[in-house]
Amino acid sequence: MNIRPILLLLIAALLTGCTGFQLRGSEPLPASISPVLVTGINQYSDLYRQLEYQFSASSIRVTGSKDDAATVLKLNKVESLDKLTAIDRRGKGVEYLLIKSVNLSLHDRAGEPLVSERKVAVDHYRYALDKKQLSSERAREEKDREMQQLLAQKIMRTIHYAMRTGSN
Repeated sequence: MNIRPILLLLIAALLTGCTGFQLRGSEPLPASISPVLVTGINQYSDLYRQLEYQFSASSIRVTGSKDDAATVLKLNKVESLDKLTAIDRRGKGVEYLLIKSVNLSLHDRAGEPLVSERKVAVDHYRYALDKKQLSSERAREEKDREMQQLLAQKIMRTIHYAMRTGSN
């Protein structure tokens, strides 16, 4: 049995651990913000469901009651843009930039800001699919869900960073 590969793997893991390396988003949000009330978006939307999932992964409970909430996450100016960025020689759009954005702020029960209002956005380039393809609408819906997930993750990172650094 050759022990050299195992030893090299162990040394690499040890060195990585000694550097303080930590996966992005692996540090949870402070428990003091739980339960959180999310306002400004429909509770049945993909973004709301993604935020619920992200909060639960950080052991933060989402509530529907203002009386029960320790904090309020206010979302507004939710936008979804589809900008044409390239056309082909026949003048048909072939490349689009999809942008999803939202303004967020986090306040405690008394209304004091924990995270001041800021804009969060994600984008993705999309190449036009042939309209005759059956999968084009499904692909667009799937990309929209994926972007909602990325936006929820970015909201969580923004809240985490602002609270950790005190950059209210």
